Amino acid sequence: MISEEVSHATIDKKKRRVRTSFARWQLEILEREFLCQQYIVGQQRIELAARLDLNELQVLSYLILKNSATYLVLSECRTVKYQCSGG
Repeated sequence: MISEEVSHATIDKKKRRVRTSFARWQLEILEREFLCQQYIVGQQRIELAARLDLNELQVLSYLILKNSATYLVLSECRTVKYQCSGG
């Protein structure tokens, strides 16, 4: 029974995706690029990934999360503004 639990725990650990830990300099560049252009596509994303020593999927994931967070903040601001204006 215990050995089964241990083996399941080991399998679960193997399935987990490794999270990317961005260096401070990488985050600074990603932030700067995002502020200039929120939707970085195609060749620009490939070049940015190469410049940051990341793969394209890591850059894409960062941008998707950043866009989602920005959208949520803007939505909340609009909702609060709408409620405060009596609308």
